[in-house]
Amino acid sequence: MKKWMLLLIIVATLAYPTIILESNHVKAADIEHNTINLNKLLLEKGYATLYDKTELIPPKFRTSPDTWPDKIPTSDVDAEGTCTHVVDGDTIDVQGVGRVRLAVINTPEEGEPGYQEAKDYVTQVCLNKKVYLDIDPERSLDQYNRILAMVYVSNETNKTQPLMNQTPTTLAIENNTTTPPTTKMPPTGTPITILALGILTILTGIVYSHMKK
Repeated sequence: MKKWMLLLIIVATLAYPTIILESNHVKAADIEHNTINLNKLLLEKGYATLYDKTELIPPKFRTSPDTWPDKIPTSDVDAEGTCTHVVDGDTIDVQGVGRVRLAVINTPEEGEPGYQEAKDYVTQVCLNKKVYLDIDPERSLDQYNRILAMVYVSNETNKTQPLMNQTPTTLAIENNTTTPPTTKMPPTGTPITILALGILTILTGIVYSHMKK
């Protein structure tokens, strides 16, 4: 009985880290490949301008928009939830999080030219979709107690293919769909799995040979 217990312990010890590593790999790929940077997109589309008061910008985001990632790094996800309401072009409500102000950018206020266009665009892109928030802990709230964040919109439901001369992000937004670039999921037989199985086979043979003695 003790020999069988030893064999089971060896199997569990090898299998557990392999499963965890594979699971984390898939989770990271999902987040990195299936989001779009809403703050950056609004600037590129001309619906927003950069915030002109540098001292009010969270330090983490005081960089050129060219350096902002198009996809959110997994380690930067500070909060997530569904966008339940669009207040205007730069403010949304997120379920379980509260009111969120898009950091670094400004869209026109109500009554100003471009206000409705910006709001309609954010509604089209963001409403009822999952969003991921990157929040700078050094300045997480504005003067109205809204959460300041870089907002990444989930892009996981689109199934159309990008057309020639159009980027996946551009096509997804303009067609009111959500087409992510091709996500490379980890293959079934990754080096970690193969190595673990090889070691497991050797150890199983050793234990089995001792059991026969």
